[in-house]
Amino acid sequence: MLGGVRDYDVMRDALLAYRATRPDTERQAINRMISQLRIERDARRADLLVFFKRLDDERFDVRFRGFLAESSIG
Repeated sequence: MLGGVRDYDVMRDALLAYRATRPDTERQAINRMISQLRIERDARRADLLVFFKRLDDERFDVRFRGFLAESSIG
């Protein structure tokens, strides 16, 4: 899930760099692409936040530390 959000960040940075090399006539289209990416990224980020909340609610950190402790014994 984190990778999905990060992919949009990387793509946005690449588009911003590309936009800087293009003539003004092409920049409006690139801006629309960047705006669409922002919408998609925000949706993925919302999903990511729900996922992290679920991990907190399920006490994943405690369970994972217990798993590590058991694994290191054997």
